[in-house]
Amino acid sequence: MAKKKSSGAAPERFGDTIRSTDKERTGRGISFILSAIFIAAILVAGSAILVFSKIGGGDDAGPLVAPAPSGQQHTQVQPADERPTCGDHRNAFSNIVFDAFGTRAQVPVNAAGQLLAKEHTTSKPASAASVPACVMWEKVGVAYLPYSTTDGPTEIIDGRAAGFAHTSQGAVLAGIHILWAATNLRDAQLAGLFSAQIDAPAADKAQLQRDVQDAARVEVAASSWVRVADADDSAARISVAMGPTAEGKYLASDLDMIWRGGDWVLSVPRGFPPSYDVVDISGWENWA
Repeated sequence: MAKKKSSGAAPERFGDTIRSTDKERTGRGISFILSAIFIAAILVAGSAILVFSKIGGGDDAGPLVAPAPSGQQHTQVQPADERPTCGDHRNAFSNIVFDAFGTRAQVPVNAAGQLLAKEHTTSKPASAASVPACVMWEKVGVAYLPYSTTDGPTEIIDGRAAGFAHTSQGAVLAGIHILWAATNLRDAQLAGLFSAQIDAPAADKAQLQRDVQDAARVEVAASSWVRVADADDSAARISVAMGPTAEGKYLASDLDMIWRGGDWVLSVPRGFPPSYDVVDISGWENWA
């Protein structure tokens, strides 16, 4: 019997991270939403399944199965008297739910999200991002998003969060919000997101906006694992990840943030970043 030929080069390894080659990434169809992939976390027959739905067609990727939270249902509601501890917001939330990986989140009464602070209480320079003193995950539309009492956001403009602190924590919060905001926004609100919070060449930005506009909206899990590779007062390179999957992997993406006009914006000069697998989460912070 003839020996089967290899399908391509082996993945590149960077420490405990496995990054697929460009060819493999294309074949697997795995990426974050703004790199032309939507990641859905849904329950099917009691198991949480990640469904990757590619914007604009192309090869379909098979589902990655993630274990359902032990003893919990995806939309389990806790007793009404179990309220958030990030200040007194007793009338601001209705239910408590969990994403596919067990991250606990509040469901805000305000469909656009519940702000936890009106102004920043931190002014430290950007550096390694430890978890803010109080960060709460909220399920806004189909996305799980983090809100902090110290680092923002401090305002909601046309459905999108803004007003993030000039800190590495603020950069992380902004990156996650911007990355996943498109799951909830359409038309003029989506245009506002691309205009105000995404930095890209004009032609690329217009095409990305059209792709996101036409894509189906599906539920996404919380990107609750965080790492800051480099940060200063003008820019930050951060990484965010969700998981683990049933295979023990985390789906991660690197985000380049720029401080501009008094807030953080996501820089994508060469298109949105692809995702990659992390097999050892050591050195990452869990913001859940």
